[in-house]
Amino acid sequence: MKLCILGNSHIASLKAAWDNGLSAAHPNTEITFFGARRHLMLKLVEENGRLVAREDLVAQSLATTSGGATSIDPSVYDSLLVYGLSRNTNLQVGVLADGYSRAVREQAITDYWDDANLLRLLKKLRRLTDTKIYAGHSPLEAATSDPTRPKGRYADYVALSNDLVFRDLNAELIAQPEATVVNGMGTDAGFSAGSTRLAVGKVNDDFEHREEENRHMNAEFGGIWLQAFLARL
Repeated sequence: MKLCILGNSHIASLKAAWDNGLSAAHPNTEITFFGARRHLMLKLVEENGRLVAREDLVAQSLATTSGGATSIDPSVYDSLLVYGLSRNTNLQVGVLADGYSRAVREQAITDYWDDANLLRLLKKLRRLTDTKIYAGHSPLEAATSDPTRPKGRYADYVALSNDLVFRDLNAELIAQPEATVVNGMGTDAGFSAGSTRLAVGKVNDDFEHREEENRHMNAEFGGIWLQAFLARL
């Protein structure tokens, strides 16, 4: 199986897990990563059935993460995953836990995804291929476990997102593995320790994030996420 993973700095955890041993457990799977920090993946241009980097910084990022390629041809892959490129998912989950009407909940979810870079990149891919596309939101923010805090409705949020947004694009939003979630709407803080910057050909490639960083996750998290996703495929 040939899998393409596209995203922003959050793919660093998945790539680290794959490069540091997970690939050996999946000898029949080939993964190519294409990533760039922040929102730079949105600068890819649709051209002759490919997503092409026309700016030097984007091309450098793609070449570093993929091992040399500066354009993406969706037709050569069996599966496509767009990962990251979204913020504050935990706050969206909170909307489902706070007693709002169904109409408000559905509008909040639709508005959130319509404004998310993840969906913008997914739509670019969809214009180039009919293959089903999978999506993984940026990790829920790191939090310590609090047994007194009521759980959110994360599974409901993912299901509603698929019903309202992703299914119409022949795509599927994949839930973060349950083993990584605390309080129903956060990631266990242990998975943020030692997270590193995505290597894109810069001097701070693979540098650890500052200690208070709570949005990016480490290779252990990436391994759990990717193992669950590959099992699903």
